[in-house]
Amino acid sequence: MTTYTRPLVNGTPTTGGVVEAGHVNEPIDQIYDTILAGGITSDQIAVGAVDTSELATAAVTEAKLATAAVTAAKMDGTLPDGSAMATSTAPTLDAQLANKKYVDDVVAAKGLESWDDSRVVDTTYEATKDLFVCVSTTSQNNILYGYTGAVEGDIDTPIASYLRVTNGMTSSGEHHGLMMPVKGGDFWKIVKVSGAGATIKINVIGIE
Repeated sequence: MTTYTRPLVNGTPTTGGVVEAGHVNEPIDQIYDTILAGGITSDQIAVGAVDTSELATAAVTEAKLATAAVTAAKMDGTLPDGSAMATSTAPTLDAQLANKKYVDDVVAAKGLESWDDSRVVDTTYEATKDLFVCVSTTSQNNILYGYTGAVEGDIDTPIASYLRVTNGMTSSGEHHGLMMPVKGGDFWKIVKVSGAGATIKINVIGIE
């Protein structure tokens, strides 16, 4: 009968004897013990030792990864410091990562747009983005109210809860301009409450 050299569990090679069913599991048990002891590191896997054909569908199952060989500490998803991504392409899915250059470029692109002075008083507008409304008047007698809110109808016929700002009055009775931030998607209007014969100028500047 053919004899074989086989390792025992403690690693001591032995020759002679018949290979029984229980012997076959001994080297497998040693590998399993090694994995449990501390995992397999990259320097223990030879280049090309694992190819895609060895990882065919169903080759790695949840059941095979349900042992203590795979622990939360070994699969916490933490990337080493200094890890580099292939490009600075914008992520398209919620779970994808964005690298520093992409984030820096996006932040740098934010800022104020150009001024727009085409708006007039007593007219409802919708803000397509976050913006500031700045109003000036040439008369000391103009009283101006600034309204903004989410419901267009409550701006068309202004409701008290949407009144956000009025132009202030000095001790001598002079009224000044006002500034009002508006949230993107909301509606807004500047209402002239009193005063006549004055030039009221509305300047709007959006936030990119």
